[in-house]
Amino acid sequence: MLAEEEGMTVFEDVFSDAQMEMISVALEYAGNSVSDVFVQFGILRGMRQGDCFFVKDGKTYLRHELPGVDKSIDRQRVLLHTIMEEGQRIWLAGQECDREVPVEGYLHYHVGGAVDARYSYQDIPVGEDTQWKDKLNAWRDSVQHDLDKA
Repeated sequence: MLAEEEGMTVFEDVFSDAQMEMISVALEYAGNSVSDVFVQFGILRGMRQGDCFFVKDGKTYLRHELPGVDKSIDRQRVLLHTIMEEGQRIWLAGQECDREVPVEGYLHYHVGGAVDARYSYQDIPVGEDTQWKDKLNAWRDSVQHDLDKA
């Protein structure tokens, strides 16, 4: 059993651990320079997706825009690969434990604070789904709008 192989006994442990790993790898990528980390992940009809953005000094940055960090293609690949693999781990644990898993997940970690998460469990019909990057950009724009108002 997948969960037992990883030393965990319940789906919730795998689910929580995978999300914390997504945040951890994003923080490692960003170094100590950010105040907030936003991670988007999903698996829809077997297609894995994951990406993130950050807040630094009151401004949002996509991973390839974040100033003061190594933004090499290899580092970005490791970041994205880890987010997607952790999403896959959630999906596999759900299959193994016969549990429903989200089609999409959105995580917000305020550095030094708590994690806020929201999920969508409804399948999205082919042709009606917004592109992942468009969803990430809309989320980022919304966060930037809130920062500008504060």
